[in-house]
Amino acid sequence: LATNAEQSSGAEHWAFRPPVHASVPQVRQQGLVRNPIDAFLLQSLETHNLTLAPEADRLTLLRRASFDLTGLPPSPADIREFLADQRPNAYELLIEKLLSSPHYGERWARHWLDVVGYAESAGILNEDRQIPNAWRFRDYVIRAFNSDKPWDRFLQEQIAGDELTDYWKQYETQPQLSDDVVEGIIATGYLRMAADSSRPDFKTI
Repeated sequence: LATNAEQSSGAEHWAFRPPVHASVPQVRQQGLVRNPIDAFLLQSLETHNLTLAPEADRLTLLRRASFDLTGLPPSPADIREFLADQRPNAYELLIEKLLSSPHYGERWARHWLDVVGYAESAGILNEDRQIPNAWRFRDYVIRAFNSDKPWDRFLQEQIAGDELTDYWKQYETQPQLSDDVVEGIIATGYLRMAADSSRPDFKTI
């Protein structure tokens, strides 16, 4: 048990506890369990005498996956191809195909761009000045998603891409910046997305 001092200091807060591997629960409808997540969901449902919804048909699965991962409906050719694919791992292969689509990055980059406040103009009251190179940061985020850039690297580049790639050394000694340096500088466009509170006409809501 934690001491009063530990409790008052927040030492027992969940964020400071080491992760513990949870045991997979045993459920009555074991035949519905295809992976450990199913077991946890079923455990919760069975306490209320509920169960999983019926399995979706193949066309529904295709539409759900396509809209979720790319934001686009499947084409007629995609539908014919998937419905005709009788391989046992057809669905897994479909997911891999959708994840490798360039539309995947376009779809999911939007969430990050919304979080960081991406805009192509300054949006300061009556002076909505354009930011002509903002699109470069947008495309950087899309590329990051489509290339499976590691999450830690993705964040670090946006915060300090110039330092990570030794921008200043190349700037002072090379006639042309390398591709990785350019990528790092574009990533720091993240820092330009925030509203400029130094402006006298800036107001917070």
